[in-house]
Amino acid sequence: MKQKTIENKHSSIFNLNSQKMKKSVMYGILFIILTAMYYYFSRFFGLNSDRASILLEAKDILNGNVFLDGWYLSTVPFYFTETLPLAFLSLLFGAKSFLLHLMPALYYSFIILLSFGLMRKKNKSCIPFIGLLLIPSPFFASISLTAPIHVGAIIISLVIIRLCVSEISKTKK
Repeated sequence: MKQKTIENKHSSIFNLNSQKMKKSVMYGILFIILTAMYYYFSRFFGLNSDRASILLEAKDILNGNVFLDGWYLSTVPFYFTETLPLAFLSLLFGAKSFLLHLMPALYYSFIILLSFGLMRKKNKSCIPFIGLLLIPSPFFASISLTAPIHVGAIIISLVIIRLCVSEISKTKK
């Protein structure tokens, strides 16, 4: 009798891990599909000086000028939320102009998945916030696919909201 209970516990643990794995794979596939779609749409928007500035800053960071000494930066790109992630992508792929379309597509896909994940939570108190501000719209899509300006800050905000909702859910149990 005792061994049967242990087997059931292991079976349920494996089923739970299997469900989490399936969910992770589905989110991964959805992320790839969304990124490809948004990359395609991003190609419709031309490159602008803000995007070029971010790429040149990222390239200079990779060449050792981590603090961008001698740069007179515009107020548009944020160092930690836009420039450093682009520097990382440039490290992987080289400082290529296609990254100026790929990065906004990655960011926008991440926002969509984070928003969807928040809406699926049992605690639906943040749905009005997401519905009004973060659900994709033509205005937001064109801004975020034109350049990843401020989108990194939105991603960080969504991650913080997600963590807070998770903690609130845990304390209510």
